[in-house]
Amino acid sequence: MTNGESDFYKRVGRNMKLLREGNKMTQKELAKIIELSKNHISDLENGRKTISCAVLYDYANAFDVPADSILGRGEQKILPELGALISGKLDEGQQRMLKRLLNTYLDRTS
Repeated sequence: MTNGESDFYKRVGRNMKLLREGNKMTQKELAKIIELSKNHISDLENGRKTISCAVLYDYANAFDVPADSILGRGEQKILPELGALISGKLDEGQQRMLKRLLNTYLDRTS
């Protein structure tokens, strides 16, 4: 795996982990739902394994999100609690701006 690919899979893994944790689910619970081992989930979330299209599809379906949000394309789905918090307090433009800022911050800290 090249450095660029490694960085990509680490970002994807971080998105997977944020999504799982945001839904208050353990790796073990998710593994049972998508029929993978807990170790496989851990390896994916830490960027140690590449993700297949089939696993990406199952993961996205488990959380009812588009696969693009896991891949980091477009506006990512942020933690549900934060989304619920800002939706009633900020207008649509402010919400988009905050999501972009958070995603930029997360990209720089991973």
